[in-house]
Amino acid sequence: MPLIVGAALLVWLYYHFRVKAASLDLNSLNTIFLTLCFVLHGSVQNFSRALQRAVVSCWPILVLYHLYAGVAGLIQFTTVGAAMTNVFAPISNRWTFPLITVLVSTIVAIIVPSSGGQWVIQGFVTIKAAEAAGVSVARGMLALGVGDQMGNLVAPFWFVVRAEIARIDFRTFFGYGLIFALLWFVCGVLAFTLLPC
Repeated sequence: MPLIVGAALLVWLYYHFRVKAASLDLNSLNTIFLTLCFVLHGSVQNFSRALQRAVVSCWPILVLYHLYAGVAGLIQFTTVGAAMTNVFAPISNRWTFPLITVLVSTIVAIIVPSSGGQWVIQGFVTIKAAEAAGVSVARGMLALGVGDQMGNLVAPFWFVVRAEIARIDFRTFFGYGLIFALLWFVCGVLAFTLLPC
């Protein structure tokens, strides 16, 4: 059975890449991975057992990334993205755009502790907002990166993970992380406001 399913998926991949001459996208990448899963596990039973073992440790990722994709779809393919852009457009200019982007990115990064998830949710809006504010897309993406790292520096989630690895109480070094976050914030906002990008 896995070989039959794998063969069917290979036919779809052939059609996607050769007949349609389409490029690698999310659907084709997922199809490649699914094909490899079916073929390499050798049987549906082996594949099911592997999924059961994997889901025990990674179920949050399986749930979260689908939610991120849903939010990204709402932002990109409905009026939500334009509405979000219009909220910040009146107060965004060359001097305020990096600060606003870093602040919003920090909030999103705390809620969405994943750079990929944050990019999916906020990347489109940041590009459109940069264009509306008359700022380069590069400046917007760099400010988004500063905010993404701010989330990593101030969210207790990552400190707890690091503390667990080091087997120490996260409160012993959390304050140092906040000091570094403040320095990172100031340097990042100043750099992407004043320096050419």
